[in-house]
Amino acid sequence: AQGIQDAVERETVRRAQARLEAEQLNIDGDNALRDRKYDLAIENYRRALNILRFHPLIADKSLDERVLDQKLQSAVQLAEENDTAQRVAAEELARAERLTREAEQRNYRENKLRQLYAEANAAFQRERYGEAQTMADQILLYDPGNEAATQMRDIAQDARHLAVTEEN
Repeated sequence: AQGIQDAVERETVRRAQARLEAEQLNIDGDNALRDRKYDLAIENYRRALNILRFHPLIADKSLDERVLDQKLQSAVQLAEENDTAQRVAAEELARAERLTREAEQRNYRENKLRQLYAEANAAFQRERYGEAQTMADQILLYDPGNEAATQMRDIAQDARHLAVTEEN
């Protein structure tokens, strides 16, 4: 009779410990969900559900398998929505950064072309036709279809040849 009484007491203690652990996991899951730590909330709800499934006799109104399962499903859905929102935000940030880099590259290229054209024009004005032609060729490396640079190169080349011819 004493052995049976001890077994009953041990089982009662085991159930009480399981109930306390399941309740704590449920509370921890609620707190994690409130703090938007969805993975932790999911883990806590799953552990609490496993305890309830292993010890079905500890369930009551405040600690019910269906209620915990609903909380778990809600946490999973919120986690998925959060992941989607973070992915969309990351994609938008990446797109904005890409557009910024493209604009910076475009501005750099345009400034470089303006600078080269100004240098070519200044060389032409100083009658340094070889330099002007070289600068125009550099512009055409960056922008092969640049008509002004093509004209500058052709005019500088003709002027250089004319200057050499006049010297001879």
